[in-house]
Amino acid sequence: MSGASRRRSGDAGAAEGTGDDEMSAELLDLMLFPFLMCLVLTGIHAYLGFHVIAREVVFVDIALAQIAALGATAAFLVGYELETWESYAAGAVLLADRSPHGAEHLRGMLVGSILSVRGADVLKVALLYALVGLFHWLCRRPFFLISTDPDAAYRAGWRVRWWDFAFYASFGVVVTSSVRIAGVLLVFSYLIVPALAGILLATRIGPRLAVGWLFGAGVSILAMVASAVLDLPTGATVVCAFGLSLLALGLLLRLWPRPLGPAALGDPGGSA
Repeated sequence: MSGASRRRSGDAGAAEGTGDDEMSAELLDLMLFPFLMCLVLTGIHAYLGFHVIAREVVFVDIALAQIAALGATAAFLVGYELETWESYAAGAVLLADRSPHGAEHLRGMLVGSILSVRGADVLKVALLYALVGLFHWLCRRPFFLISTDPDAAYRAGWRVRWWDFAFYASFGVVVTSSVRIAGVLLVFSYLIVPALAGILLATRIGPRLAVGWLFGAGVSILAMVASAVLDLPTGATVVCAFGLSLLALGLLLRLWPRPLGPAALGDPGGSA
């Protein structure tokens, strides 16, 4: 090969390498904020999921999410953009049918538009969830006791109905704000799957939370990579990844069962 040919080959290789680097940088810029948003969603929803499962109200999230979707759809029909705070179901399907872009809006309500989030969105949601998390930390004793043993809470003199109202009010704030970004299916996945993984693999609240957060973060990473590499819709990919990961965990536990004992769903507030 002549010197000129080697130079042209080297220039082509350098150009290809530069192109790959630019593509990787663009991919990182595109996926960074959606991934950070997934971590924020994991942090609050995995914790709330333990309460939801302990209270045996798993589908309350779907109900609240559908109501949030219904409200967002109504706001959309009267002229508000979905990304605004004013846009905070089955009824959503009926309302969306009256919109010229109903199918697109309905898809957004189901799987969200997490790929379009920016740094400001992540910051606002993180601050909101931090406040909710602080509220739950301050009220952790009655919340955990009522979730795991409401009869004991009544005997101890706690005002259970008031504390239930406080819990579900804060829970509703989280769900309605999450649906606007992530959609009904993704919110449900983040609420139930990491918490269920923590319950299956640990017996105390500290390890359960750690497992739930790690599980949610790990699945989010895998789903984001798969979405980018395979050019798949991000929200739907994350939902499918949670379903497949939970199925894989269930099969793994069937093959190598571990004794969870009576504390599997018991006193998460007992010891960390």
